[in-house]
Amino acid sequence: MASILDLPNELYLEITQSFPSAVSFAEPGVVHDKHDYRADTLRALSQTCVALRKVFLPMLWRSFGAYFNSRNRRRKPRTREKMLERRMMGLRKATHLHAYVRKLAVTVEECNEDNWQGMAEFLSVLNLLPNLDSLVILSLVHYPAILMQSTLFGKKFPNITSLTIAMNAAPTILAFFPHLEELSAIGGCNPYIVESLGRVCPGLRTLRNYLPSAPSRVYGAPASPAGQAPSKELVGVFSGLAISEPDANPSYKQDIDKAWPKLENISLNGRFPANTLEALKLRILPNLRTLTIFRAAPSTWEKPEEIPTAEQLRDLVSETRRKLVLRVHHLPAGMPHNQNGVFEDKVDVYHLG
Repeated sequence: MASILDLPNELYLEITQSFPSAVSFAEPGVVHDKHDYRADTLRALSQTCVALRKVFLPMLWRSFGAYFNSRNRRRKPRTREKMLERRMMGLRKATHLHAYVRKLAVTVEECNEDNWQGMAEFLSVLNLLPNLDSLVILSLVHYPAILMQSTLFGKKFPNITSLTIAMNAAPTILAFFPHLEELSAIGGCNPYIVESLGRVCPGLRTLRNYLPSAPSRVYGAPASPAGQAPSKELVGVFSGLAISEPDANPSYKQDIDKAWPKLENISLNGRFPANTLEALKLRILPNLRTLTIFRAAPSTWEKPEEIPTAEQLRDLVSETRRKLVLRVHHLPAGMPHNQNGVFEDKVDVYHLG
């Protein structure tokens, strides 16, 4: 009699695609501590027998994480903690698992001048994972970014093609990943970051969570000259950052189309009036194929008539006369600020042009 052990590996892989998993980082409305049932299922299957272990253990270790969540809460909020250091040391010693790891997600929230060992372990592990192609770095603020820059000086990681990172720290470390094809942004993306991105990552094809912001948001960016009035701004819902008025900074528009000649997919968070979409200069992104907008429902303090509907967003994008796919994901009011809400499943898909 046939059993589950007689199934081909291709079918095992197909079955695992339906396992529920935690949502990816830096997407709108992400609950970072959402329980990952996929990992639990793969772990249980890999412990069933030798035959299934050979199949499901590589799937289980395909993604490895060292970050705080509902299972692994931070225990010492006011003192030094060694979670990252312990997890990275364990991974470094498990040499039989190195070839399986393709995605590494870490938080450097603990890292500071007096507690840098975790960052050191993390950076040493980067050199030990031959098949690593996706990297997520959470809480990469100024000090950890500078430490990472000095430690990795002269090194390159050409195998990493997907990166999730805080945009304020991006110019500091982007040069270590010259073959990036996918970048997930955390926070605003200002003209200086756009310039750096185009210079060191010319092959970028997918940009997620894009939100334009003012130049002063980046580490080391020059402030506006004293006495000079700031340009008119539009309020962006996502992360509270500002979206520059498109006509107020013409060089900004030039930076975008020069930096991203190969960009095929872009996703946006927040509120997007017509002039904000115009600032993206969709007409002159020659390879753009997919535009994704995560739209939160109007909050109680907002006027519904001032928030573009999915149909209005479709009409705005249609004016570019581009052939592309527009996806509008509908989120509850308050998202992504309130990450404890219930996700809406509705997605409107429009084929334009």
